[in-house]
Amino acid sequence: MPHEQNKDENSIGGNLRIIVLIATLFIVLLFVVHCTWVTSNAYSSPSVVLATYDQSGRQILDDFREAYFWLWQNTDDNARIMSWWDYGYQIAGMGNRTTLVDNNTWNNSHIALVSYDFRHLLATFKKWKSISTYHFY
Repeated sequence: MPHEQNKDENSIGGNLRIIVLIATLFIVLLFVVHCTWVTSNAYSSPSVVLATYDQSGRQILDDFREAYFWLWQNTDDNARIMSWWDYGYQIAGMGNRTTLVDNNTWNNSHIALVSYDFRHLLATFKKWKSISTYHFY
């Protein structure tokens, strides 16, 4: 009979393993569903007008659109704007200005040169301690 007792203990251990495995798979499945939901909400409607929520309710962040309007109002019609590559189309479309690089730039070395120029300008600005009096068009 000790042999039969050992069988019962093994079957309880086996059932427990199956329960733990099913619970783990269920948690992983919930995680995948949650990640899919978050990603679909974040990327399904890209916009230059962003919304956020806090204790006082919904807050609208309109900074990008205001910046593009400022570019349109305060730069010459033939101005060339140096921006990071992923803002190029928005500046061209909403600010009606030509950019040095945009999302359609296939030449990676050109993007690298703009990145180098940004780093150089940042180092120069840090030396000047004030960028408010300088305008680069």
